[in-house]
Amino acid sequence: MSVFSRLNLTMALAERVAGAALLLMTSAVLCQGAAVLLVARNGQNHALREQVDVAARFYGLDVRVVQPGQSKQSDGVVAAAKDKETVGVILDADALPGLDRSSVLSALLRTGGRSIPAMIFISSPDRGASVLARWFGTAISGCKDGDATRIGDWQLQVSRDSDVARELAGVSLPYRGHFACGLELAKGFVGRIVTGATGAASFPTFIEFGTQNHHMFAMTELLPEGIREDSSSHGVIQRFSTILPVMVFIRNAAGDRAWHMPGSYANLTIDDPWLARQYGNLNYLGLFLEMEKHKFHTSIGFIPWNFDRSDHDVVELFRAHPDRFSVCIHGDDHNHAEFGNYSEHPFEKQAFSARQALARMEEFKRRTGIPYDQVMVFPHSVAPQRTFHVLRTTNYWATVNSDNVPLAAKVPDDPLFLLRPETLAFENILSIKRYSCEVPVSFTLVAINAYLGNPNLFYAHQQFFSSGIGAFNDVADKVNRMAPATEWRSLGYITQHLYLMRRIEEQVYDILALSPVLTLASPAAHRVVLRVRRPEDLLVPIRSVRVDGKDVPYQVWRGELNFDVVVDRDQVRRAEIIYGDGLAVPDVSIARASVVAAALRRLSDLRDMTLSTSATGRRLIAFYTAHPRLFAMVAAIVEGVVTLLGIVLGWIWFRKRTFWRDQPRWNHEGRTEDSTEIT
Repeated sequence: MSVFSRLNLTMALAERVAGAALLLMTSAVLCQGAAVLLVARNGQNHALREQVDVAARFYGLDVRVVQPGQSKQSDGVVAAAKDKETVGVILDADALPGLDRSSVLSALLRTGGRSIPAMIFISSPDRGASVLARWFGTAISGCKDGDATRIGDWQLQVSRDSDVARELAGVSLPYRGHFACGLELAKGFVGRIVTGATGAASFPTFIEFGTQNHHMFAMTELLPEGIREDSSSHGVIQRFSTILPVMVFIRNAAGDRAWHMPGSYANLTIDDPWLARQYGNLNYLGLFLEMEKHKFHTSIGFIPWNFDRSDHDVVELFRAHPDRFSVCIHGDDHNHAEFGNYSEHPFEKQAFSARQALARMEEFKRRTGIPYDQVMVFPHSVAPQRTFHVLRTTNYWATVNSDNVPLAAKVPDDPLFLLRPETLAFENILSIKRYSCEVPVSFTLVAINAYLGNPNLFYAHQQFFSSGIGAFNDVADKVNRMAPATEWRSLGYITQHLYLMRRIEEQVYDILALSPVLTLASPAAHRVVLRVRRPEDLLVPIRSVRVDGKDVPYQVWRGELNFDVVVDRDQVRRAEIIYGDGLAVPDVSIARASVVAAALRRLSDLRDMTLSTSATGRRLIAFYTAHPRLFAMVAAIVEGVVTLLGIVLGWIWFRKRTFWRDQPRWNHEGRTEDSTEIT
């Protein structure tokens, strides 16, 4: 073995040992993470435990349960509450009679005179009155039943002046079910109603107040009925409404010790148009002026087939304003649902199209100088799961669609899945859900996403602007008012900032990466160590992990990739996980070989750029949209006619060529070239 080979082997072993040591240190730190303390009498309240477990998992906290019932009941609660890793305490009201009020409240105190918050969970009206009056008589006088216990349709109204509810302030959420009881506030109550129920009656359901310099909360138990466990907007809202108080409490108790995104993001994507001066109802210059006024960003879902069809002045507009315009990938040929069922669109063709789309977009970038985001928006409908695997092997960053579940795949049976529109559940590639603004936008869902740190992604087509180029302004304005910290960014920027972070120590943060490409900055005003981890199934080999373009050591252990990034104050670093063969651009042809695809693109241009600009044309488009099978039949007939016409023209051309080849050719003297002069 050569000296250089030994040196390389030694360095490789050193990197592996260092990586293993890092992993052990990381594991040791994570085992001592922040926790919420749940005090429940004999563990009887299963509804409370379920709500706390869901909220704690969402925010990355441990749940430590103490069950009073033995002698010296308060001792265990006090000891657990004093633990430095305890960030909040939830007390089931049924457990209060056996606890010493003074000892428990004293255990909430921390150095510097601050205290950790506590919440009282009330599940029984009969005991509520006497116990609560004894513990918190200046805030709550009791909790009564009556109309509150009747199953019905309610509205949970979040107070407009609630600081703890943040983006949810002023929102009304539908709720189907009943309550354990309705809170009764004490005379002279000093505090805030966070949420109140309106329906058969009106009463507070979740409040915050102070007592002896402690930050306290109280809630009545929510008992939902008929919850739809689906990923529709209504299903997500229903699920969130059942755990809203616990989510709000734990988020405020944990602060930066809980999982949180590095920012709040939003985006508008317009599917299909190429960079023409006027693409149907879409005028790019007019849209730019609206974006400047109303502070939003637009991504163009660009069809790679159009890679060489861009108007110069529109290109210059995009290049001059990357803060307002960006480009992502929308299919390849956009041959209807070209990434749909394999029976109609074979897997091999879809795999080729995914690679060809990247190659064509590279040519688009070379011609225009406009960068593009390696984010796939599938045309018409989301692709099957095997196609997700192809996206990962070809180093797409993410896929963004109206559904984050692949075609024919099952929605995961996990409440957390409904609470985030982004997931790695399918082939370990980031799949993000977006929402149409061509139908009424649910601003309740917008508020929930903003509160939870989820991106609000909207999409439309050029016909959305038939009422005027300012059609999106109202949505943008409402989002900006509801969540003033929202950053309107490109899909690529948002994807690179989709990671969860939480503080472990003063200079150490835990990072849970969702995207394979990350833009990392220090969350504090000093240098920090970011311990990055990402779930990995090893079904696609990792070629390398790079930070600012340089390979760094990493470890994959127990289904997680781990590596460290040191970030100084005001520094921004780029981390990238490279899969498969690592090719930036697939080596495939970008030629437009399909006559049918070309015909469809021209017909789509006719539809979008001509028909859609008139009322009659829009009615024809609506008819086409309402009868897709009829259009498919017509398209098949057109395809057959085009094919037959091509065969006929080819035969005519061949026959003509053969005919003229067999005819004698004449020279300038009027003789055939093969004739001989007779003397």
